[in-house]
Amino acid sequence: MIDKKLIIENREFVKQELAKKGFDVEYIDALYKILLEIRSQTTNINEQSKLRNELGCDPLVSVDEKRRLRRKIVNMQKDLKALEKYCQDILLEIPNLPDPAAPVGNSSADNIIVFSSGNHYECKVSAPLPHWEIAEALGIMDTDAASKISGSGFCLFKGKGAKLLRALINYGISINEEKYTEIISPHLVTSETLTHTGHLPKFADEQYKCERDGLWLIPTAEVPLTAAVAENTFDCLPVRYMGYSLAFRRESGASGRDTRGLQRVHEFHKLELFKVTSPNNASKELTELLDDCIRPIRDLGL
Repeated sequence: MIDKKLIIENREFVKQELAKKGFDVEYIDALYKILLEIRSQTTNINEQSKLRNELGCDPLVSVDEKRRLRRKIVNMQKDLKALEKYCQDILLEIPNLPDPAAPVGNSSADNIIVFSSGNHYECKVSAPLPHWEIAEALGIMDTDAASKISGSGFCLFKGKGAKLLRALINYGISINEEKYTEIISPHLVTSETLTHTGHLPKFADEQYKCERDGLWLIPTAEVPLTAAVAENTFDCLPVRYMGYSLAFRRESGASGRDTRGLQRVHEFHKLELFKVTSPNNASKELTELLDDCIRPIRDLGL
């Protein structure tokens, strides 16, 4: 979440940076006014509380007057709490500032390739088949059976397809186990956990929720891994974890709803690489993380 102090002290800079992401910077101006109001109300409450303490020891002040002041302070605190909740809701909708090294792009035409790895495959077939047709012809995937079980947007792997999936999971874990500690976490998390990773409230429509228990199916192992290290103090950094999990997403948007194949399924297997490090070493650790992520592409000749 963006630092409230930064908004108060350097509002124009925040607006300038968020504009690069196409964010409506009028929210920052509105939030700035709210933050100043919170500061003012907090000061007033502190002053009234101090006055109440002073009057509490004064025998010349009536009991009714003391009670009126107490009720006034209680009402001011309620108003402040409501304003702080409103402020928090706005903050949760504001994205992080972009990295200074990130190129600015307003459309796909502005995209530039900053990194490339792996084999550049040139298809020599005039009308190549999509991967789901190939997989079903080989008998390793059955989307009709998956649809019968769960509806559209799910996959059923069978035979060598199931074996391949297990092999890829084990392969991904084995090549990283010397650097990363393996974690298998719960697949259901609280609203607070999803909020801390920025998935709520922004992506609530993309998540699966168990209404009865107030728990959510995770969209990635990043969510429980972040919660596991939250508010912890580490003697030595970086801390490296890898989390294998099932991952769930609704894909309610138009781009995902009608896309066939494995790219836009509602349930999939994922191995997440995760690091906790200091700001000073973040760039170095990110570069190494990227290298770890693309190793399978190089090793498997994809």
